[in-house]
Amino acid sequence: MRVRFALLVVTCLLAFAPLARAQASPSTPAPEAADSARKDQARAHFERGTALVRAKSWEPALAEFLLSRELYPTRGNTQNAAVCLRQLERYDEALDMLEHLLATFPNMASADRDAAEEDMRQVRGLVGALDVRVSERDAQIQIDQRARGVSPLGKPVRVKAGSHGILVYKPGFLTKVSLVDVAGGRTVQVDVRLEALRESGRLRVLEQTGRAAEVIVDGVPVGAAPWEGSVSSGSHTVSLRGDEGAGTQPAQISVATNGVAPLTLALEVLDAELRVEPTPSGARVAVDGVPVGSGVWSGRVRSGGHKVEVAAEGFLPRARSFLMASGQRETLEIPLDRDPESPMWGGARRGHFVLDASLGFATGSLFGGDVSGGCGAGCSTALPIGTQGMLHVGYELKNRVSLSLDGGYLVTGQSTRGRAVAATPRGRAPIDGTADDALALRGITLGGSLGYHTATALPLTFRLGAGVLLGETRDDRTAQFPLGAAGATETTAARYGYVAPEVRVGLPLGEHTELLLGVQALVLVAITKPMWKDADNAVLGRDFVSFGESSTVGPVLLVLTPGVGLRYEL
Repeated sequence: MRVRFALLVVTCLLAFAPLARAQASPSTPAPEAADSARKDQARAHFERGTALVRAKSWEPALAEFLLSRELYPTRGNTQNAAVCLRQLERYDEALDMLEHLLATFPNMASADRDAAEEDMRQVRGLVGALDVRVSERDAQIQIDQRARGVSPLGKPVRVKAGSHGILVYKPGFLTKVSLVDVAGGRTVQVDVRLEALRESGRLRVLEQTGRAAEVIVDGVPVGAAPWEGSVSSGSHTVSLRGDEGAGTQPAQISVATNGVAPLTLALEVLDAELRVEPTPSGARVAVDGVPVGSGVWSGRVRSGGHKVEVAAEGFLPRARSFLMASGQRETLEIPLDRDPESPMWGGARRGHFVLDASLGFATGSLFGGDVSGGCGAGCSTALPIGTQGMLHVGYELKNRVSLSLDGGYLVTGQSTRGRAVAATPRGRAPIDGTADDALALRGITLGGSLGYHTATALPLTFRLGAGVLLGETRDDRTAQFPLGAAGATETTAARYGYVAPEVRVGLPLGEHTELLLGVQALVLVAITKPMWKDADNAVLGRDFVSFGESSTVGPVLLVLTPGVGLRYEL
């Protein structure tokens, strides 16, 4: 179907050029009825439209084909307008255009007619109808911000299948807004009972310079400026619409009961067009802090910076900030994520168990003590490196605060080269030399933590843990002296208390799983001080030598661990 549809577009592109050939066809208006200048303009707009179709710029292309039709209707510009409408998913308008094509050009080639009828059949399955019946006569009816007439309408209104916003307005009555779902091929009857205003005030709208302008209140054209009328008490959105792209962006005003609220607006050139398509379709939309209604909103705005906010019950609100250039047409599709704490999705959020595992590259401050801390002139010290793994088993409360039991393993090491040392042979005077040390700290961590997990699109996890490290330190030492080399290894128990703040950002992989990226800071405070003991455990030549007693790791050690993890909610 897509291939045949593409061929149809190509056929339509060729159908208009040259326009003189189209005039000779019985399906085009008689030559005497067409003005030469209008035909030239129609041809120019058609050619611009075909170029935009090749670039798949469907909305600008549609505007060119519709203007070409207005100047001089032909089979080519009519059929191409239908193609663009279908690509833009404006199926009800596409069906109207295809029906107009068959009715206006009955003598088209049989292959083209068959293709148009097949398209009609397919599009008709994507179109439903709304039969809007209003309790009051002469009420204005809008569907998806398009004026569809005044009550009674007389016949159902075609709409594409899906959700639609219906607005019914009549002066002196409360405006009614409703959201209706329509299936393809079905007609939905909507009964609207208008209620007379009981608490109302007066709204007076002026254009600052006295220029002609149409006044639009809550998305409904109500008359020409200056305008004054009764509206319900409360907040209202007002804008002006002038000629040649002039207008005002929506403004908000509050009307008190039995009061008069004056509002003066100044027409300006609104040189950009904005369309907002929220999901769900009935979501509330605000532009630059001013509510503009529910569902799809389109209108002209000034070039420059803007902010669009979308919100709906049961969903997390979302905002988009962006820049609009002069002449730009922008469509924003803004989908909202479900709020897992909303009663709409099965009640309030419940507590649940959480598993959280992470693995990272461990680095941080120097080991300190008498080894790396005593590295002076001629001595070099490497940055500590290692690995840390951590497992959190916790329970997350409905307010997103979690308590967990934590277990992990840390191994990190650091080397020094050329550190000045002294060794004492048995019964002899100390001798001076230099030593290379390979330090290591390893052990298990046991503790608990308090955390918080946000409900944003990219959720954040904040956690503060505390506990103990139970392990050992090891120092592999090789020393050089005038009389030769001596080497020894010292391993001692290490007991540290720790605090561990961390922050991680989650990338959702499914409903219950997140990939975590972040960093943890492990601050270790010594409970027992790791020491190199004063023992004759090194051999220099034929003598045992002692390096004396010294600390191998300092009292406080900071380990930073950037890494990845996985979070799973049970």
